[in-house]
Amino acid sequence: MRHLRHVAAIALAVGGALTAGCGPTTTSHPQLDRMIHSLIGSGARTTAAAHLPHAKYTFFTWDDPPGCVQGMELLDAAGTVRAGHAQLAAPESTLVEQRDIPAGDYRVRTFTGAPRCAWMVEEILNRMQSDDAPPPAAPAPRAQAFSAIVSRTSTPIRVPATGLYRVEMSVSAPPGQTCSYKLSLVTSTGDAEVVTPQHAVGGGGSETATSFLFLTAGERTVTGVPACPWEVSVMPLIGPNGGGVHGFAPPYA
Repeated sequence: MRHLRHVAAIALAVGGALTAGCGPTTTSHPQLDRMIHSLIGSGARTTAAAHLPHAKYTFFTWDDPPGCVQGMELLDAAGTVRAGHAQLAAPESTLVEQRDIPAGDYRVRTFTGAPRCAWMVEEILNRMQSDDAPPPAAPAPRAQAFSAIVSRTSTPIRVPATGLYRVEMSVSAPPGQTCSYKLSLVTSTGDAEVVTPQHAVGGGGSETATSFLFLTAGERTVTGVPACPWEVSVMPLIGPNGGGVHGFAPPYA
């Protein structure tokens, strides 16, 4: 569903931006791209209400295993769907967009299509639309000192905490050999987290690809490896990563 970056954004409006008649505003506010809420859950559920000031927002979403979240909706205090869809389109049609949302209390409702489906939503305040003071950034969870590098399928990867991880794979094809692969991390319950789509490297060539994956804590093994030298590394995604996306805080900060 989300190859290479494994990130999508909920389009926070249906047929255009939400509007609000709340107080005087100035014509210029700084671009903040500040994560103000991070929600982690599992299964189909509705989160507790959280207050959003009048601002432009982007909601980034991740799921594990990838593709298990079928839809998400943003509900206002009255329970009215103000944005999102019960059935999300492909990630290409839900690209990052800054959307104007009026001040109020909102909940996120999630629809899932797998018996085991974990997800995370990062609510990014892009730019205030009123002269109110913006809320502070939400604290990022502190990463554990963890890094795994494996080159054998028999070597397990033990992810210590749920969150965003940087997964890097490299494949080298010996001269005269073509190496096909579709690397995945497979959890102890059998769920596959695709790292790369089906691909091949020609003789004498090599390539490296990086993914940002939302991984739940637990043990994994690597499958779909080529019949040539390969390596997969997994480490926490640290700090801001563009557009307000935030991984873990450094373990020793």
